[in-house]
Amino acid sequence: MVKKVLFVFWHGVGDCILATPAFREYHKKNPNTKISIAVKQSVYDSKFFEECDYIDNIYVISNPWDYNLKQEGKKVLDREVSSILSKNKIDEVIYIPQYLLHGVHKITRVYREIGLGRVTNKKTEVYISKNDEKKAKQWLEKNNKKDFIFLHKKSELPKKDLPEEIANKFISNNFKDSDIIEPGISYDIKNKSIGFSFAILKQAKGIIVVDSAFMHAADALRKPIDYAYFNLRPGVSSEVKPLNVKCNIVQGPNERKVIKRVESEIIRKPIMFICGIIYDFYKKLKLN
Repeated sequence: MVKKVLFVFWHGVGDCILATPAFREYHKKNPNTKISIAVKQSVYDSKFFEECDYIDNIYVISNPWDYNLKQEGKKVLDREVSSILSKNKIDEVIYIPQYLLHGVHKITRVYREIGLGRVTNKKTEVYISKNDEKKAKQWLEKNNKKDFIFLHKKSELPKKDLPEEIANKFISNNFKDSDIIEPGISYDIKNKSIGFSFAILKQAKGIIVVDSAFMHAADALRKPIDYAYFNLRPGVSSEVKPLNVKCNIVQGPNERKVIKRVESEIIRKPIMFICGIIYDFYKKLKLN
């Protein structure tokens, strides 16, 4: 009998990329299970999972973080998930909040939150259709772009953005005579699937990015990252940094801030390790 499971994952494309090792491992361990995923509108519109072989259905849900009160967002999410369940024969629902185990890399978090335990493979994936490959090649040829750097300075959160003067200085010192392709500036990103941008990124000779989906895509494509700017909050780079390629991590002022609460690496790491063991034990009990 074929089992059907629904992953409820309301995070961005970057987090989707970081979740691919866990999703792939789940599929490997449960080959007779059909996997569906519920994602927020922006991820659905990006068509990120459309070329993924082990995701059978993709549904749209609201982002609970869009609501002022956490409980209100959770209620909306539960109603939408209930609606999906009422229209489809799904045997199990797995919520993947990712707010558990802060201080632990997000690849590890997703492994644990879907009940896989220890990480066995950290290789991330992106899925590029043949059509996106073709369109990217045509665009590059039309615009005579051969040796270029891929530059991405903006994100959904302004405080994560790479300051213009810092980007210009790095480019001047390292890629002075190179062409630049910047999504949203060099071409209109709104009417293209994200796979088109990934196909462009795949051909770049240099990569300068902020903490974003494009940084994770470069990692998934095994493209070394010349400059990755982190500025969200202290310690975030340790939770999302690329694990498969060489990456020049640059910390902005928010990343470098001294954490005044009891969160030093000496104390935090053992605490998170113990929490991870407890959480793994809890998931096993729940699954059994």
